[in-house]
Amino acid sequence: MPEHNRRTCDASPDGHTSPCRLLIQRTEVEKEILAKIEELVEEFHSAFVNEDLIGHKNAHQSMIDANKAAENFWNELRLDLAKKSLWGLLMLLLGFAMLGLAAKFGIGGAR
Repeated sequence: MPEHNRRTCDASPDGHTSPCRLLIQRTEVEKEILAKIEELVEEFHSAFVNEDLIGHKNAHQSMIDANKAAENFWNELRLDLAKKSLWGLLMLLLGFAMLGLAAKFGIGGAR
């Protein structure tokens, strides 16, 4: 601000800070706040590899997708194992039932 304008902004006739001086002070405070925000944003960006926020997000999404795929795999494997175990148990029971009936009616085997 030119010197002649600064002198007119220093104080109002009643001894209080003039509106012009308050505006200058506000602008200085805004500059300080913006500088601090820029500093924090730089610090935030430096926390990421190559300051790549989108790549970081995508890496996390890939990990989430991989974990979901693994969870689905294991759930399907458990379900398949349960189905095959149940069928195996049913076949075993059916076999024992057939052997019992064969023995009862004297079909096959030693006498």
